[in-house]
Amino acid sequence: MSDQMRVHLERDIVKNFKLLKKLINLFQEVNDSVRERDELVIELQILRGSVVVVDSVTFLKRLQDHDMGKAKAMMTMINKTQSNALEKIAFIMRMRHM
Repeated sequence: MSDQMRVHLERDIVKNFKLLKKLINLFQEVNDSVRERDELVIELQILRGSVVVVDSVTFLKRLQDHDMGKAKAMMTMINKTQSNALEKIAFIMRMRHM
């Protein structure tokens, strides 16, 4: 493998790991938000009887569904990025032993 290609792949791997760190941090923020909203929904459900409370719970649950979809998509991106980085590392290792 040429040095130029190896250097390119190594830089790309570093970028992948930086991206992974950002994605994991973002995923954690969404996860924290979902957890806090769950607690709020539970508190509001205790107050039953008010139309405002029922509407608020319905709205918050819709937000939960949306955020859970975002979290799932981020986890898919995290897994794919990790997989790509590992493939590049394995390729570099194979090329070094040729």
